[in-house]
Amino acid sequence: MTKYLLDSNALIDAYDKLYPIGVFGSVWEWLITSKKFFITKQVYEELMAYDGDLKIWIQGHFEKNELIDEFIAVQEYALVADFLTSSGYWSEAGSGLWLNTSKADPWLIAYGMHDSDCVIVTHENSSNPNPNSNSGKEPKIPFVASKNNVQVQHLWDIFSIENAVF
Repeated sequence: MTKYLLDSNALIDAYDKLYPIGVFGSVWEWLITSKKFFITKQVYEELMAYDGDLKIWIQGHFEKNELIDEFIAVQEYALVADFLTSSGYWSEAGSGLWLNTSKADPWLIAYGMHDSDCVIVTHENSSNPNPNSNSGKEPKIPFVASKNNVQVQHLWDIFSIENAVF
């Protein structure tokens, strides 16, 4: 069974811009009732720093559910960190933006590496840095995931893939 790992920006964009709960409540209900969507502890913590009803919704639907534990993917996290620092795509400043263990993005990729049934759901666009560019910019999930054979989709694509009807 495919498991969808939600990035915080997919939830924030959906909540703030695309599918407000007051108008599109069925979308949010589907995210829970389909039992295919998960968040990591790191995503949960990022969302707890977000003010508003989304924080309350997350607490009500994910706090008591089992969150994905980072300890299952520690080895894969080390591989992601190694890729960030040795690939030549980012400078120390750029890769350093992801090497804080509370940053959710590298953990999402590590979980995807650990479990090939996982698909990361993000609204980030792929930003392909030039090889040996040593960019100081923050890495992006789609690019790093593709280099580590992890699938990534946008939330609206998941609706089609899963034949969601609202």
